[in-house]
Amino acid sequence: MLRKVGVGLLVLVMLGSAVMPAMATKALTDTLKSSEKAKIVLELMMHDKKNAEKIFENLPPETQREVIELLKVKSIVVKTDKNYYPMFSLLSTGSKSATITVEGKNAIGMTLWKYVQRIDWSFDGSKITSKFRTRSGTVYMPFWKFDGHIGNQESGGVGQWSYRAWTQGEFSLCLGGNIGCIQHAYPWIDMTVYGNGGWYGDKGW
Repeated sequence: MLRKVGVGLLVLVMLGSAVMPAMATKALTDTLKSSEKAKIVLELMMHDKKNAEKIFENLPPETQREVIELLKVKSIVVKTDKNYYPMFSLLSTGSKSATITVEGKNAIGMTLWKYVQRIDWSFDGSKITSKFRTRSGTVYMPFWKFDGHIGNQESGGVGQWSYRAWTQGEFSLCLGGNIGCIQHAYPWIDMTVYGNGGWYGDKGW
């Protein structure tokens, strides 16, 4: 019970300070296991993104290393609309939307960034009658940044049987100083929608 109260109090103290006090840093180091410690620091920096760099700089070296490891992508999760239809669909007319999301996750499952493409389209059974496409990149952790879309291909479209849109984005993890950029990610999404309501998607990074 004392340990939980101490950790909670420590987090509140750090949240109220632009620079992590040396005493609080030592308490954090002494009280928690490395994985717990790094997770709390990440959550702290998420709440105080403006001072994330100062918070990081005031950590002891071993804690910095743990935080860096938790900032790295360790796995990729892909989410696809439940509204998924293969190329051949039983529907003949209507409107639909399709979305594919590629998420970069750290070692404990926290989302670092997301890359998304969505296509909204209408169809009459043999051709596409309207379409609207959006794509975006979002970061959720300090030191990660979205560097923009670095690839784009489109073919087909209104009045045709299909419309294909391929996109690729770039994300980078840069901590500045002597550390610099330590990881890059290049997720891509490839989607094709059809004039009968079907659609197909692929992805990678």
